[in-house]
Amino acid sequence: MVTEFEVEEGYCKYCDLLYVGTHTELPAEGMIGPNLQAFFTELKHNFAGSYGRISDFFESLTGFSFSHTAINDCMDRVAGQLEPSYKEYEEQLPTTSYAHSDETSWPVDAKQYWLWLFVTAKFVFIAIKNSRARRVLTNLFGSFYDGVIISDCLKVYENFAAAFQRDWTHLLRKSHFEAEKYPNRNIAKMHEMLSNMYDDVSNFVKTSPSFEQRVWHSIMYHQKLQRIAGLRWSNPASNIAKALPQINL
Repeated sequence: MVTEFEVEEGYCKYCDLLYVGTHTELPAEGMIGPNLQAFFTELKHNFAGSYGRISDFFESLTGFSFSHTAINDCMDRVAGQLEPSYKEYEEQLPTTSYAHSDETSWPVDAKQYWLWLFVTAKFVFIAIKNSRARRVLTNLFGSFYDGVIISDCLKVYENFAAAFQRDWTHLLRKSHFEAEKYPNRNIAKMHEMLSNMYDDVSNFVKTSPSFEQRVWHSIMYHQKLQRIAGLRWSNPASNIAKALPQINL
């Protein structure tokens, strides 16, 4: 549906400045309205569509066409509208009690960048930086983060936060890889013990336990982890034992 707006404009008789009428559905810039902006944004980011594919798809769907440049400019305007909210979440990061963190390669104009993902109790924050160094963390959280950082074993996270928790997913993935590589070594036994313990914790949480139950089981599972770490493992199991996660229920 195409909507036509009649916009009134004129000059103020008191200050001689130009005024232009507005409407909630009238785009502040360009001819692409808010609904179509949201549609293009959805196609671009949630369906990983290129500007060319979005243009072709929209033309085949509606019979109307927009150039690659018009859609690109539309994305820029949407980003500008969302930037204040993005900055607000960025400012909240240092005040969060914990954050899951991970990073992955992210090419930008054929150059190596990194996508940093932070998951907190209330929001998800993504930052694309040209570095995987510790300065990315200190720029976002400050020189010291007074919370719990939950991540893999990347060295940039060490001694960065008040508490550091290893990520179960990365740990189990690593132990599984080593167990398949050395099936006759006791790393296979460690992987089995860790996997069983992770299943026990997951099933326990699903029962919606009371606070007292969570505290008691947290102590119990923590002691069990300490016993696993304290066993006389041979390499490569000994290296993995140093990276066991904490149990926070």
